[in-house]
Amino acid sequence: MIRIALPVFFVGIVAFTSEIGQAQEAAKPDIRGTIKSVNITKNAKDILAVILVEGPKGQPNDKASIRVTKATKLFILTGKDRKAAKVEDLKVGVNVEAKFVGPVAESYPVQANAGEIVILAR
Repeated sequence: MIRIALPVFFVGIVAFTSEIGQAQEAAKPDIRGTIKSVNITKNAKDILAVILVEGPKGQPNDKASIRVTKATKLFILTGKDRKAAKVEDLKVGVNVEAKFVGPVAESYPVQANAGEIVILAR
């Protein structure tokens, strides 16, 4: 009985700590910075806009060209509350943080689709 219970116990610990690590990683944005340009697309199927975000030097991604798609979740942070936002809320000079989804082109600046963009306090 102990021979079976011990390995199951350790597998449970490894799975639990792995989930904690994934949750912490999921909470971290891929870039945090200021919108430098916004290009709203009118005729693209899924892409609503492309924004250029620049953050402080020293970040893994200090500059990114980010595609805002129909699947991108947009929020405005008001205090600790996140409220729904619109593409029109993405303006030059606004501070944002973004999480990428899907493949990331390892160019400079990196190019990626946004899974989520949060507009930070104005």
